[in-house]
Amino acid sequence: MIGAGCLAALVACSSGGVEALDPPPPLKPLESTTTIPEPDYAGVRLAGVAGRTRTTVVLGPGRARLGGTVMGPDGPVSGAVVHVERLVGDAAASADLTAGPDGRWVLPGVQGGRYRVRAWRAPDMALLEPQVFFVEATEARQVSLTVSRFGDTSAASAVAPDPPVVDQPTNLTFRVFRRVVDDRGIVRSVPLTGLPARLAGPGRWSTVSPNPVVTDASGGAEWSVVCLAPGPQPLTVTVGELELPLTLPPCQSQAPAPLLPLEPAPAAPPALGE
Repeated sequence: MIGAGCLAALVACSSGGVEALDPPPPLKPLESTTTIPEPDYAGVRLAGVAGRTRTTVVLGPGRARLGGTVMGPDGPVSGAVVHVERLVGDAAASADLTAGPDGRWVLPGVQGGRYRVRAWRAPDMALLEPQVFFVEATEARQVSLTVSRFGDTSAASAVAPDPPVVDQPTNLTFRVFRRVVDDRGIVRSVPLTGLPARLAGPGRWSTVSPNPVVTDASGGAEWSVVCLAPGPQPLTVTVGELELPLTLPPCQSQAPAPLLPLEPAPAAPPALGE
């Protein structure tokens, strides 16, 4: 019987026969509901590029003016070099001036800003601490520079053991040098080499090693000595025509005894009957 044998998926049954079903409507594409945000690069760090920003600094032209006098222990220093720097950050522009017979110097037509100034005269005069100051755009600044004298001969010494012990061998080292100012105003210690150095009193000492000796490439010399009495015992070293006193600690009569750690007291014996 046709009405009982109709396929449910393909046809529909009615009292008058079999009818074909309408085709299903075409499928519509699904709309996406996912929203992808735009990328945010605000937190991205770019790698640095090797290099350095160079700042060009000039002294002038400008409407400011610098000047002053270079003074030494004996008055104005003729022929002193005055080194002027205008500082901007880590950069600087500089100029070297020569002081006149009265020690005066002048640098007109410069820009305002931060300045550093120092002076020297090789090989015997130098200013160890430069002057740093600020100059207004139209200021006329006077700067007085006072230099110190160098060129003296100095000595340094050390002993081992320190302090020396009476009747015990002591090593004495010595170095002699001269402080001079180079052509850039730097004070340097120049060793005095190849000179005979003789060790002498007036303190009570005995020399065990040869005396005199010759200073080495560093201006140094060394002796083995014995202190003969406790207390201060002065020593001098004669180098060429110079007699240089040494600064030494007083001699001790004997070496100080080392401090021993304290031992804990023994525990008390238990009482009878415990």
